[in-house]
Amino acid sequence: MHGNVSEWCQDWFVDYPKEDVTDPQGPERGKLRVIRGGNWSNYPSYCRSAFRLGNVPVSRNRYTGLRVCFFAD
Repeated sequence: MHGNVSEWCQDWFVDYPKEDVTDPQGPERGKLRVIRGGNWSNYPSYCRSAFRLGNVPVSRNRYTGLRVCFFAD
């Protein structure tokens, strides 16, 4: 999946804390959503899940998509 398109995430974007944390939680509200991973137009070093950016939720382009998840009981 890495390198196809960057992935929109549910989290609001803020810089990571300076101290070590496990599974950091973003704020409840914000202006920018997290975009994770790289896409086919990026350098190879960006095509990893640890790479993240922020962008306004109304932004759209051919480089960013989302992953649909279905949870069955």
